Amino acid sequence: MPKNWLSNRVMIVLGGLMAVAVVAPALAGTASAASAASLGRHPGAKRSARPTDLKDYPKLPAATVNPAKWGQPGRSADVVAMHVARDGSGTATYYTPVRGESAAELYAILKAHGISGLQRPGAVPVSQSMLPRAVTSLTSCKYGTAQTFRCNVDTNVTHQIRWADGCCRHPQVWFVDHTGAQWPVTNSTYEWNQAVGVDSLYVWASCPGYSGQYCVNVTDTNAGCSGWQGLTSVSWNGSYYMTGASVQLNDYNGTCILGGVTYDYSKNSYGYRQDACHEMGHALGMGHNSSTNSCLYGTIIDSSGAQLPDGNDFTLIAALYNDGNE
Repeated sequence: MPKNWLSNRVMIVLGGLMAVAVVAPALAGTASAASAASLGRHPGAKRSARPTDLKDYPKLPAATVNPAKWGQPGRSADVVAMHVARDGSGTATYYTPVRGESAAELYAILKAHGISGLQRPGAVPVSQSMLPRAVTSLTSCKYGTAQTFRCNVDTNVTHQIRWADGCCRHPQVWFVDHTGAQWPVTNSTYEWNQAVGVDSLYVWASCPGYSGQYCVNVTDTNAGCSGWQGLTSVSWNGSYYMTGASVQLNDYNGTCILGGVTYDYSKNSYGYRQDACHEMGHALGMGHNSSTNSCLYGTIIDSSGAQLPDGNDFTLIAALYNDGNE
């Protein structure tokens, strides 16, 4: 493992906004190194790809919400490192475990390497008032099999994080791709853009820097036998609006032994597709989905059925962004 495994802060500069995400660079990698490496290795089609023109990627029809599908989350099965200030602002990193690895095993690996703020898997989420705030149409942070990003630690609907509208009717979130050719960030951006209420756009290598719009850097690095397949770090302010986000994807592809346990990081094309879609969904405010038919399923399963968000994901994200009836 690299010697900088125990470093615990990395500055993220996104769309002119600066936030401190509490992550470990050797776990998370360094964005600059990963970006430079990707630019050198895989210029090809990604470098020549034009930024997304939203008119070419229409939204899904607005879903009809089934009131019976709103539910109270149970015990957490996720691995999250989180720090929350008194005013409600905070930072969090969501870790996606390797196939066959339990949340408890990943928690132990991260804890052994000094990651602070880890939320113990199996803990019961904080249960608070379920009164919806004016800016969302959420009844709960859980809909069917889908959940929002913070639902695993705090079920209060007023505490679920999302991007502000900014310049436009809907938030404009640019996924800035620095990854190698094996990572289908383009396809996953277009899939998430189908969600009503938030616009996902693709661009290669450089944030456009448009006022009132947001950039999420998507990088890859060989993090080796780190215990995770992907991670997403986010920050938010006291009003629970996101102020920054970044995605890191683990290039390691093989088996290894950690603590006497053999872990399999092997991924087929479906696994790469799910991993990218999964972490990008977190960057939009979504948590894990308990269905194997969603890319937000808790681990990477190399299945053709888990490449995309499912209907519950799309309905919940529309409610999170208050556009379920458009």
